[in-house]
Amino acid sequence: FLGVAPLVFERSLQAQFLIPMAASLAFGVLFATVILMLLVPALAMVQANVEAWWAGRRTRQLPTSAAELRTTGD
Repeated sequence: FLGVAPLVFERSLQAQFLIPMAASLAFGVLFATVILMLLVPALAMVQANVEAWWAGRRTRQLPTSAAELRTTGD
């Protein structure tokens, strides 16, 4: 973002044609940085929590299934 900032804030006539492209590039870089730094780790934590919940749910169901197998086998 800082590399493109001088072009975004340039006032000369020649730069007026490049300012929209530079602004799009600069704010796209800022948006991607925010997504990468905030959203991706947050989604990774949500995934880890769901996997832990699913594993806990699965281990709670296994002993009841094994008990049912023992009672029907006798």
